[in-house]
Amino acid sequence: MKTRIKEIRKEKGISQKELAEKLHIAPSALSQIERPENNTQLSTLEKIAAALNCSVFELIDKDSFESASSSEKAALSNMAIDRANEKISRASDICAIAGYSWILPDEEDGFIHLVDKKTNIEYAVTDESFTAAVDGSGEFIDFNFEKLMRSAKIVNNGK
Repeated sequence: MKTRIKEIRKEKGISQKELAEKLHIAPSALSQIERPENNTQLSTLEKIAAALNCSVFELIDKDSFESASSSEKAALSNMAIDRANEKISRASDICAIAGYSWILPDEEDGFIHLVDKKTNIEYAVTDESFTAAVDGSGEFIDFNFEKLMRSAKIVNNGK
């Protein structure tokens, strides 16, 4: 499948050398991978996507995806599902460590709801602030959640 690796890298303002260092490969190897016609393995695309903080789907040329085989499309779909499940699991673990449980966004208000396990008070936070808190370093969970809760709105007062 054709990729957009070079294009995405440039959009993000990352040099080839910087990305190669993040991936622990030589810049010349990255140069080969970045060629649109290169048939890069999905596992490599996943590593590049993580390094560029984007999805594998963003790295793949849309026309190339359209013409991909059913098995390639299925592999990409499974990869996306696995990645989503990992993120959900990580978010749940981090919330538990911080003393909260969480509920996916409510269609009515669009916020993620956090429930303080000690007080049973429910808070609403934006998806962006929640993602920043749970994607942050595990070493700073208390700091990240303290910052998150400053932007939270009380939905119920433990009733």
